[in-house]
Amino acid sequence: TGSLAGRPSGTSLTIRQLIELMITESDNTAANLLIDKLGFDYINNTIQTLGCQDTVLQRKMMDKSTGKENYTSVQDLILLLQSIYKGTCVSSSADQEMISILKKQKQRNLIPRSLPSGCVIANKAGNLPGIVNDAAIVFTKQGDYILCILSKKVDEKQANEIMPKLSKIIYTQHIKQ
Repeated sequence: TGSLAGRPSGTSLTIRQLIELMITESDNTAANLLIDKLGFDYINNTIQTLGCQDTVLQRKMMDKSTGKENYTSVQDLILLLQSIYKGTCVSSSADQEMISILKKQKQRNLIPRSLPSGCVIANKAGNLPGIVNDAAIVFTKQGDYILCILSKKVDEKQANEIMPKLSKIIYTQHIKQ
């Protein structure tokens, strides 16, 4: 799925272009090409090295034929976003590049939707049937914060209505502090 699926065979893209498509458009073809390039072992070892305890990549995106699932947790995503925010994930410059890409996320209907226009949001949203997720670094004049909302076995329409409201409540509490 994604914009790459419709491109002609043999289309050449850089790693950076694949990363941007994977993050900004949730392009599963780009994600799978990156998995092919890096390999499951390398990706999972890196995840572990970063301190993520609950995250594991066991299959390519949308490949249900393996009977395996990919997993993560709120704790792992917050840990990852904190390290990117602090510039301690890869390097200061690489982490700033990651934030730059996350700021280009095209799906803005969850955490960002109800926030004031002055907020800058670097997020990664995603959804599948019964699953609606968003994890974000929210940059505000009053100070920055990280918010992660994961759901499963939900009515997607309800989740799409509740998550922006929850985000607004958290923002309001944050600026009061």
